[in-house]
Amino acid sequence: MDMKVLQNLSYGLYTIGTLKYGRKVGCVVNTVFQVSADPALICISMNKDNFTHDCIKEEGRFSVSILSEDTDPAIIRAFGFQSSEKNDKYDGFKYDYVDKMPVMVQDISGYLICEVVSFTDAATHSLILAKVTNSGFVGKHKPMTYDYYHKVIKGKAPKNAPTYVEEEVKKEEAPKAEGKVSYYCDVCGYVYEGDITKEPDDYKCPLCHMDKSHFVKVEEEPVEENVSYYCDVCGYVYEGDITKEPDDYVCPLCGVDKSHFIKSEEKSVAKEEVKKEEPKTEDAGVSYYCDVCGYVYEGDITKEPDDYVCPLCAVDKSHFIKVEKEEAVKEEEEPKTEDAGVSYYCDVCGYVYEGDITKEPDDYECPLCHVDKSHFIKQ
Repeated sequence: MDMKVLQNLSYGLYTIGTLKYGRKVGCVVNTVFQVSADPALICISMNKDNFTHDCIKEEGRFSVSILSEDTDPAIIRAFGFQSSEKNDKYDGFKYDYVDKMPVMVQDISGYLICEVVSFTDAATHSLILAKVTNSGFVGKHKPMTYDYYHKVIKGKAPKNAPTYVEEEVKKEEAPKAEGKVSYYCDVCGYVYEGDITKEPDDYKCPLCHMDKSHFVKVEEEPVEENVSYYCDVCGYVYEGDITKEPDDYVCPLCGVDKSHFIKSEEKSVAKEEVKKEEPKTEDAGVSYYCDVCGYVYEGDITKEPDDYVCPLCAVDKSHFIKVEKEEAVKEEEEPKTEDAGVSYYCDVCGYVYEGDITKEPDDYECPLCHVDKSHFIKQ
């Protein structure tokens, strides 16, 4: 039986908070689901060995903080690979109390305050049925899926997670060394820069507190110089050999698989050298192109519902411009601007900002690939 099939089930990522004699405790779980709407009931799955498990039993209440793709991965490591029995997992992170329950408040999608209805035995875990007594949004953040956690953050499942599958860490999955000595923790992935053998015997991982026997030396591998690939859909440049990525690797910008990546012919290809094609259309057809990312919609986009969004960059349909039959859309190698105007282009995805970007606030982000404004170059 191939247990990896279970990894195709869908999950999220959440911190569960409660109290122990007035002291805040918590852990990470990946299984929270709604059972009914009226009354609002949810169920969570939690390992019986978790310190938080018995604390919830005693307290009778708990909070659920819905983690987002913007959540600091350090929160996941702290809540997933340490025990609240000996550690204050909330230390160093922003939190608040809602109805006297601890809730994370930085870069999360929302929270739930719950009252326990029942505990159901499920082998190594308990299914905790609870009534939602309060809830709220915390900003507009996209909830993190377990798939995102594994593929983008490169996170591992804690041993107490219901989805944990014991397996050896493959060499190709280990961090790569670049001319220096380093070790990584085989439990949480923390990287120690330097020679860990010189640390005292009681040294522990600062994230998950495992002893140094869990640290594996990162073997140095030869790196092919100046190899890069670019995505033929959005122009994103992957620096390195993309063939070493797993088969399910996707472009972090537009989400297409790695079959869309083309090796750059030159030994050194600057990101701004990747040609960006403007949409073209045949005289016989009607089409529209997105003025943000260049995606071409074949057909009459006005017939789409008002909430239609570009499948590539997710802007609404007001950004789509009809391609006129007599209009010859030119191919450009780099964003260009008139001498009389000022413009900047993003060195990651090629998006052109018309105007003086220095006047934007410091937290301005590219609307296409979301990098900060330090990536914009004046033309």
